[in-house]
Amino acid sequence: MVGADRQKRRAIRIGLLILFALFVLAGAYLLFPQQTEGAAPEAARILAAQAGLPFQVLIPAYLPSGLDRANVKIQVSPPSSGRGPTVELEYRGPASAVIVREWMPGRASQETLIGALPIDTKWGKGLLRAESQQTLAVWADIGSVRVGVYSPPGSVLSREELLGILETMGPAANRQVSSYLKEKSPIRAAAPPPPVEVKTNPQGIQEINLIVTPSGYSPARFALQKGIAARLTFRQLGRVGCGNILVFPASPSSPTILRLASPQDKQVLDFIPTVAGTFEFHCEDNHYKGILIVRDG
Repeated sequence: MVGADRQKRRAIRIGLLILFALFVLAGAYLLFPQQTEGAAPEAARILAAQAGLPFQVLIPAYLPSGLDRANVKIQVSPPSSGRGPTVELEYRGPASAVIVREWMPGRASQETLIGALPIDTKWGKGLLRAESQQTLAVWADIGSVRVGVYSPPGSVLSREELLGILETMGPAANRQVSSYLKEKSPIRAAAPPPPVEVKTNPQGIQEINLIVTPSGYSPARFALQKGIAARLTFRQLGRVGCGNILVFPASPSSPTILRLASPQDKQVLDFIPTVAGTFEFHCEDNHYKGILIVRDG
């Protein structure tokens, strides 16, 4: 009799443990849905939102685990600042979030991602911003549409995961297959554009106009000859925030600060580059960056 009671209690304990394990697994499934391939659940809503837009809205085939596709927040903004309408898709999860923005740039060459570095993507050249104090972001042009994928501060997503999202974008109209399983996309730095070689004017001075715009410096890279007098004229075009202050390595050990008092202002700096090498110039907050190359004559 005692043995039977003991076996009964043991069976009850085992049953309770099994029920507890099933409860834990069910909770994990609800919090972190198992990511299998299938039709993207947000496709129909996005197709309805894109009615009347001049481009097809793209959605990612890949999303990191935990992000909620079905309840994606969709926002369409009207044209502004020289660009067409913008579509924003916001995917959220318990510990992470990602925002996908899509638009047709009005002046593609003048739009840039401040603080970003050039990278190679499946779609060609792109931009990656990975500084810890800013929103993690990656950009690329997919046909005529510019796509930006952003992860706000505090999110646990990596830059490789953001690149993976960008590289699996496709039209919602194609019944995009969704998946949460993907090998991480490696980050491949792109070769920088060649620097502008500054010529000397009739007076024998290397003369360069440096303009800061909301998209960055123009030119962003330029080269001077060591030991030859140089003249830099600094101007701004449009609203540039901290870009009105330029920290310039005329003397690498003691940079010169040029400050524009208004959008109409200009500052002229005469100097002789005396140290060969590659030097960075930037705004006061390091959001805008460019490269000065000084070559041996």
